[in-house]
Amino acid sequence: MGLGVDEAAYFQNLNFALHRIIQAIPRNQSTPPAPPPPVASHESLIERFHKCKVKDFYGTREDDPIVAGHWLRDTLKILRPFHFTSEGNLEC
Repeated sequence: MGLGVDEAAYFQNLNFALHRIIQAIPRNQSTPPAPPPPVASHESLIERFHKCKVKDFYGTREDDPIVAGHWLRDTLKILRPFHFTSEGNLEC
């Protein structure tokens, strides 16, 4: 290694230090996932969604993209409190 350093002692000290660091790391760092929020059955959520009377949007190439964006934004606002999964959003 040069500079008058005893390589065997250097690596022994390095090994010792790394071993101490590894021992200091907690073994089980994972935390259990949080339970899902309590919700009513999936079917009743969809029924509640339909009661919100969300407007249907049947876009065509001639439609204004800004209007489509507003419809999507408004629909997502209605979906937010229901805590649907992405798949649940599609079922509605």
